[in-house]
Amino acid sequence: MPSADEQATSEKRPGRWVLIGILTMALVGAAVYGGLALLRGRQVEAVVIPPDGLISGAGPMPGWLQAADPSIQKEFVWAAAHKQELQYVPCYCGCMAQGHTSNADCYYDFDTAGNITQYDSHAFGCGTCLDITREVRQGLARGKSLTQIRQEIDKKYQAQGMQPTQTPMPPAQ
Repeated sequence: MPSADEQATSEKRPGRWVLIGILTMALVGAAVYGGLALLRGRQVEAVVIPPDGLISGAGPMPGWLQAADPSIQKEFVWAAAHKQELQYVPCYCGCMAQGHTSNADCYYDFDTAGNITQYDSHAFGCGTCLDITREVRQGLARGKSLTQIRQEIDKKYQAQGMQPTQTPMPPAQ
């Protein structure tokens, strides 16, 4: 028979087993998710918001972006790293009136060589711009071609009667 001290100690331990169970379930879930991604032959791209506020190729985040929701920051980070893809994806929010020619222009201004010269705050407050970028990001992560993604975006937004920017088609793959 356990002593009073052993009984008191064992009564405090169920929390440990609950924690072990939760950790085990989390590890199994991560392994299953990772395994499914490998089985599909797709890489799941993680977009990390830089803690120092420096976006590669774009420089430091302006204050309005640092104060933004992380989901918006995430799209700005991804757009900077994938401007080559976004230059072939039109935007349907009406931003062609501002001189935009693709979804990439909703995030950044570019020089003639395609380098980012400054942040554009347009996408910061435009759900259509953010949604289109998210659709491109998710489509590429699923292994779709840029042409296929572009066709899906065109079909979806044109069906809603929206007008696109004048954006070239992606090169043949």
